[in-house]
Amino acid sequence: SIIIGDLPRVENRVELQDFVDQDAQRTSDLAIADLRTRQSKLQSQLPLARNSTEDARRAYQIASDAFRSWAATRSTTGDDSQNEELTRRSQQLDDLRTKLAKQQDELAGIQAEIGKVSREQTRLNEAYQKRLAEARPAFKQAQFVQTARVFAFRLAFTLPLILISIWFIRTKRQSRYWPLYRGFILFSLFAFFVELVPYLPSYGGYIRYVVGIGLTLLAGHYLVRWMRGYLEERQRERQISEKERRQALDYDAAVNKAGKGICPGCERSIETVDEVKSDYCAHCGLMLYENCGNCTTRKLVFHHYCLKCGVETHEKTTAT
Repeated sequence: SIIIGDLPRVENRVELQDFVDQDAQRTSDLAIADLRTRQSKLQSQLPLARNSTEDARRAYQIASDAFRSWAATRSTTGDDSQNEELTRRSQQLDDLRTKLAKQQDELAGIQAEIGKVSREQTRLNEAYQKRLAEARPAFKQAQFVQTARVFAFRLAFTLPLILISIWFIRTKRQSRYWPLYRGFILFSLFAFFVELVPYLPSYGGYIRYVVGIGLTLLAGHYLVRWMRGYLEERQRERQISEKERRQALDYDAAVNKAGKGICPGCERSIETVDEVKSDYCAHCGLMLYENCGNCTTRKLVFHHYCLKCGVETHEKTTAT
């Protein structure tokens, strides 16, 4: 698992940006960085320009209201001596109007510049998206090749495990070390289905489906063969005599199973009815207990010697 987990580090992972025109991208990145700087500067100037414009508008409004009040008073009194005051107030009002217009123009200029910067950013982003779209086919191809290459590395580690497991299944099922071989087989299956199959390169999922169908057919083939062999073995067992079946059993296994109340032949529970001691298996007819020929003590048929008198049994199992 550690080895498999480190396999993607054998090379750098391909990225979509790697297949974009790098010269055009560098130029675009510099332009975007400059636009962002300009936009940040304009955004910082915008609140100040708005505040200045609002202050100029309030000052002009106050001066305009004051001028109208003064003009109304002058019209009522008809005092011509106030002509100079009229000129001064009119000039002051014009100055405030001019200042307001200047502040409004400055604010409008900043807003227009912000809009221009935003449009330019939009244009550059659209050009970038277009370059990404143009680079995507090459990126997909490179990504598939890289995925297939990493998958080949994984396969190089997991396929030998599967081949060794198949060899174990075909040749080592009767070995005394079969439990160890079986553990290795389970390990190889875990490595195959957890560390390999999820990383299969996929043409829309077809490879996964084909592998799944192939594994299903292969497993089904061996399952059918095993079932037929099992049924044939059971048929052969029914055709041989009870004595031959009993003699073919392993001594230690037979004694151990009988001691647990299990028939050594069919591995079912030894039945008892109305406290009648069972000398034969009710399921397969295998003889389990007999009376000693010397002292008539009831004993397990697989025992080599009588438990009471120690006389050797005339019939011994062949597998000791």
